[in-house]
Amino acid sequence: MNPHVLLTLALGIAASWGASKLKMPSGSILGPMIVIGGLQLTEIVPLAPLGAEWRFIALALIGAVVGTAFNRGAISLMVRTVRFASLGVVLLVLAGLAGGFVLEQVTDLRLVTAFLGLSPGG
Repeated sequence: MNPHVLLTLALGIAASWGASKLKMPSGSILGPMIVIGGLQLTEIVPLAPLGAEWRFIALALIGAVVGTAFNRGAISLMVRTVRFASLGVVLLVLAGLAGGFVLEQVTDLRLVTAFLGLSPGG
């Protein structure tokens, strides 16, 4: 294996461990991103770009970790969360529609333009 690949992996693991020990939020992923990204930009250390095979391995590991976190309680929580999220979406759409109707009445905008202008992300 290329020594630059080993160095990149070792620095990533060390940065993950260090950021986690410092109790950085999401430190296990942000630590390596910051450290490796900074070293890559400054070119202080010769790092190797990790190709598609490393991305595959990383994503497979993340998928396995997330998959093993599923249990009946997690599924129940997701179902409840989806219900509340759906209600929130409906309320946002209705609020945008109501606001769009008011805006249409007091300006010369068309309803669809006013609605889209008041919609989240619109």
